[in-house]
Order: sequence, then C-alpha cells, then structure tokens
Amino acid sequence: MRAFGIWSQFRFGAPAWSAALLVGWCNDEPKVVEPTELAQGQGIAGLAVDASDVYWTDFPAGMMSKVPKGGGTATTLVSGPASDPLDIVVRDAHVYWLGANTATLMKVPTGGGTPVTLASGSVIPWGGLALDDTHVYWMASNEGGVGIASVMRVVKAGGSSQTLHTESCYPREIAVDESSVYFTVVDDPVTKRGRVMTVPKGGGTAVTLASAQTCPSGIAVDGADVYWTNTGALCGMAPPGSDGAVMKVGKGGGAPIVLASGQQGPTGLAVDDAFVYWANAGSTERTGTVIKASKNGGSTTVLASGQRYPTEVAVDESNAFWVASGRILTISLTDRRRMTALRHRHAPIARQMPSEGRRGR
Repeated sequence: MRAFGIWSQFRFGAPAWSAALLVGWCNDEPKVVEPTELAQGQGIAGLAVDASDVYWTDFPAGMMSKVPKGGGTATTLVSGPASDPLDIVVRDAHVYWLGANTATLMKVPTGGGTPVTLASGSVIPWGGLALDDTHVYWMASNEGGVGIASVMRVVKAGGSSQTLHTESCYPREIAVDESSVYFTVVDDPVTKRGRVMTVPKGGGTAVTLASAQTCPSGIAVDGADVYWTNTGALCGMAPPGSDGAVMKVGKGGGAPIVLASGQQGPTGLAVDDAFVYWANAGSTERTGTVIKASKNGGSTTVLASGQRYPTEVAVDESNAFWVASGRILTISLTDRRRMTALRHRHAPIARQMPSEGRRGR
C-alpha cells in the first residue's frame, strides 16, 4: 500500500505549505517558482500520470479522479464505497486500481465509463501495482498485511489470477520490466528489516537482490538497476527519524549502493532517464521535502520544501507531481534546470511564502 498505508497518521485534508524557490527567468530576471496545487482530497492514497492528466485515488472518500496536468476542473471517474481505491496505474487509455476492502483489482477507461473487475478473491490487495503489455501485477496478503505475502498477476482483460511467489513476510511495493517482477518486503515487524526481491514474470524461483534493508518501500526500475527507498526503523510511524535512505542495486544483484542517506521517512519513488525522485515525510509537520538526485549518486536537489507529509511521487519530461496531506501538487522541472544554469549569475535565495496568506482559507 502506498500513502494511506505507510503514513496512516496523516491529517487528511490539511493545508500543504511550501517554500518558494528563486529561479532564473529566460531574460535573466529572477522569477519565483513554487509548487502549484492541482487538486484536494480527504486521504489520497495513489498517484499516476499520463500524457495529459494526473490521476489519484481517495481512499476515505471512495473516489478515483483526474485533473489536467496544467490545472483545471477535476473529473470523478469512480465513486462509491465499493470502489475503496488504493494503488493506481494508468496505461493504454485505462486506469487500474486495487480495492482494499473488496479485495478486487479493477479498471475503467480514462475518459470515464463502467468499471470492470479484473480479479477478486480472499487474497487482499495490500501494496503496489504495475503493468506491462499483457498483465497487471500486484502485491497481496492473506490477512491485510500480516502473515503471507504474494506476488500476483492477471491478464489485462481479466480472468483467473496467477500467484508468482508466496512467502511469510509483509508486502510493500512492486515494479516490472520486460522479463521480471521486482518487489519489496519487510520480514520482521519489530526490527523492520526487509528485502528487495525479484521473480520471473511467468513464475519460478524468487531471488533476493538486497537484504538487511530498513523498511524497504517504494521501488522503481530502469534498464540496468533497481531503485528503492528505505523508510527507516519507524517504518511509517510519524514522526520518522533520519535513518532513511535511497538505494540502488544492479538487476543481477551485487552490493547495494547508497544514493542518499540521512533521509527523513522517504516513501514514494520515481525515476527518469537521469534522475531518481522521492518524497521525505520530514521530522515535524511541515518539514517534508521532494528531492531528486543523479542515478549515479552525488549531491541532492530539493525541488520543494516545507511540505506536509509528502508521499507519492510521479514525474514526466517537464514536471514532478506529489501527494502532501490530501493535496496533489506539481512543480516545473524545466524551471529548476533554468535555475541551475543561471546560478553563476544569481546567488541562491529562499523566500518563505506561507500558503495560508495566499489561499485565503
């Protein structure tokens, strides 16, 4: 499970606050760029983007909605207690989501329509959702996150689900590439020690890529490597410590590499061609951050600070999107690049602009 499961102590619907960032305008004049709020909800659990829209699930409200990436009017695609949506992915003009209480996997066209149940049963969806050209993959548990974790899949048209791997542990998140499924689990609920694992898409022997990780959570893959967040020993219980980390390991295994250490409750994770992006919950109410770093490690860049318990992160070629206490926010990555290019002409400046004064609510 993503935002709703990991940070269960959210104050849903509370205001998100951010620190404005000074960047360079194309004519070398300073320009303030700060996160833009796209939508609000009671308790946003999942986040996804396609070419034109941002999609999210609101678990307490029993809704799944979308809004244009540039802002505008939100559209409700699914509503009602039976939807109980958690994780969400978008592909091929359809939105797929996991229903927690109903133990279902469902889909609906991105333009709206009648939801279709792809899989249902006693195995409870618990975390992570991924797609390829033919199948939907997810993590499940026999007892709502306790006891037995399973890696599941079903064809995109729906039918009988297939169990790819099952063992005694706590399921977290999932990702796929052309041949394999990658997932994170927690083995010990006391120490929060866990593993990053992989199993062939068609089933077979699961392999541990990294062990002795501290509450491994969000996961993503590229052509060569697997990336994940270690949330830390508190494992989602607020406030987190500073023992979180962002990690990577080769798909064939080897020694895990620390890309960023000393992080405060990192959860959601996304990658593009050059960077890895993640959200830190922060140690107190408005100290969360959205951060990026090179896939090769090195210094980190703060994209947004002063966030209230940010969790899920998504990126496209121009923008980053994230969830912060019941709000969907976005910031331009293009303007951030512009700021880097002009640093030699403008000294770094931060101006704190509390959103309470701007929003008037």
